[in-house]
Amino acid sequence: MILTTHKGSLGIGTKIKLECNNCGAVFEKKGTKYKLTNISDTSQPVWIKYNHQSLTDLEWIRIGDGGVSDQEQQKIDANNRAIELQKIKAQEQTDLNHFLTGLQNGSINITTKDP
Repeated sequence: MILTTHKGSLGIGTKIKLECNNCGAVFEKKGTKYKLTNISDTSQPVWIKYNHQSLTDLEWIRIGDGGVSDQEQQKIDANNRAIELQKIKAQEQTDLNHFLTGLQNGSINITTKDP
């Protein structure tokens, strides 16, 4: 990464930018986050998905390693939880159906004790 500092508009303030010497991605520092402002190949999936988003340095490192942003990971986790819940409910329904079928065909016997 190459660090550059640029004067802001009308000479007011400065912009801190990081440029990746491997892929040409340019990040502008925005508070504690970095905004993806440019990339050498705008057809890259990372640009299409994350262009002009401000993310933490750890998120950009994770994305560079093939991962996703925190927000995207939260969506994935929520979706996985919903799928798991659907599987549990489907299994509960299957178990109930097997139990009721067993009662109907006599393979499950229920006995009670008189008090």
